[in-house]
Amino acid sequence: MIVTLAVFLNAMTLWLIARFMEKRTIGSAALAGIPLGLSVLARPNVALFALLLPLWFMGFAPTGKRLRFVIVNTAIFFGAIAVMIFPVTLHNYLVGDDFVPVTSSMGCNVYQSNNPEAWRSDWMASVELRLHPVLIENDAEEVAEREMGRELKSSEISNYWLKRTLKVMRENPGDAAHFLLRKGLYFFEGEEIPSSYNFSFDRAESLLLRLLPITFWWISPLMLLGSVAVLSTRRTASPLVFLLLAYAVGLTLFFPLAHYRAPVLPAAIPLAVLGVGYLIEALRGGGSLRNRLILLILFLMLSRAPTIARAVGLPRFTEREPDYVVYHYNKGMFLIGQGQLEAAEAAFRKGIAFKPKAWFSYDGLAALSAARGEPANEARYLKKVLEIKWDSWDTLARMGRNLFDRGEVEEGLRLGRIAAENAPRDYMVPVVLALMYMDLKRYEEALHYLEQSEAGARNPLPAVVSDQSLCLRKLGRHDEASARIKRALGMSPGNHYLLIERAFIAVETGAHDPEAIRRDLLAARDAGGEIPDELRKWIE
Repeated sequence: MIVTLAVFLNAMTLWLIARFMEKRTIGSAALAGIPLGLSVLARPNVALFALLLPLWFMGFAPTGKRLRFVIVNTAIFFGAIAVMIFPVTLHNYLVGDDFVPVTSSMGCNVYQSNNPEAWRSDWMASVELRLHPVLIENDAEEVAEREMGRELKSSEISNYWLKRTLKVMRENPGDAAHFLLRKGLYFFEGEEIPSSYNFSFDRAESLLLRLLPITFWWISPLMLLGSVAVLSTRRTASPLVFLLLAYAVGLTLFFPLAHYRAPVLPAAIPLAVLGVGYLIEALRGGGSLRNRLILLILFLMLSRAPTIARAVGLPRFTEREPDYVVYHYNKGMFLIGQGQLEAAEAAFRKGIAFKPKAWFSYDGLAALSAARGEPANEARYLKKVLEIKWDSWDTLARMGRNLFDRGEVEEGLRLGRIAAENAPRDYMVPVVLALMYMDLKRYEEALHYLEQSEAGARNPLPAVVSDQSLCLRKLGRHDEASARIKRALGMSPGNHYLLIERAFIAVETGAHDPEAIRRDLLAARDAGGEIPDELRKWIE
């Protein structure tokens, strides 16, 4: 959970730079850079925070040595950050032959959050890119390479979408500015804007969360008052404001979802405490009556920011219909994984009670039926999904598999073929059909659909390549099988399925090294794999 990790790393960074201010040594500067470098790996937009810190160094540098102090400590601090990032940058270069310091996802994510469809829907959305961790990557590559007419590196794909974002914003400056203004305001919104999980729904069902006395609703206006206090009277605490600013800018550019905003809490909470003190001091008589009134009005305005937003024509993102169905779908799927099948069914049925034509809920009930070993019920619920969402090729493929498992082989294969041929971008759909053909020992057809799956995925799963190797081996094409398994092991070294498959190839070709086979099988066993009976003699 990189967001949870980022909260801890940002808190540690703030603590260590406070110690650096006390010690002012090269070692303390290097220590402060280490957790921040790791935080950049967790969420790269925090890099803006690092770029602002030299301004803070300048504020308490020794008189007469200011420039040297700032240059040396900035170099040490940035060097420690670079050391933390370097292994990832090197990996990206060796694997992708491309200079990508941390991640190449910036371009498509910026576009997803700033384009005409996002402006229309008030959400991270676009016509070209599907909002899914894997599919968005595949779509971004496919569209960019089609438009540019050549194969692109990861950094070039990111640059394509970044330039496209800037182009649509230049062509529609009013819509772009209005949307950025709204996102900037709602970074300070008290209510959490959910993505996969909804804090409001969770809080309604959790006594522990209901007992939580402080929420962002209280923190937000007070942290802004605290920022005023820091910049006017406590400048040594400026890093708190810099971290807040870094996340505010980053999430205004992207989208202020609750879990993206969480890593700012290590700065927001102490700023809110300073804001309380600043407000009390002002109301007690610190400054003129006019200044106290201004502070009180400012606080009241900030605490009612959503109301003001609506008054000036900036409707709330959180006024979208709460996706109660998705919330309970996610909860139900989690409960299936935990083996709590009755509780999972209750969650899915809550979604149906809220929205009778909720295909997500029926999809969950189908997964639950499969977990219970009830193929007839699974088929019934999958059919219900298709009645509501007829273009769900994944569901059609699952229904084909269901029919196949129930003995209706030809009908199952027919539905699987329809799904696979009509959903080339959903790369997991052909895998379902390929597995059906493998069960029938029809390896030529299985290989065709496994290769189709690989063609539709930017980063094919090692298991897909491994299954290609198995099909080739069964077809007697051992040289090709060996090449595929070598490639799969490059993707996933030490994978026990792949090691066992390589041992099978070596044994069947006859030109094998007994020690190499033994090493592969022992490594596979150590990794948790079960050695097939026909290979056991090689390790006995």
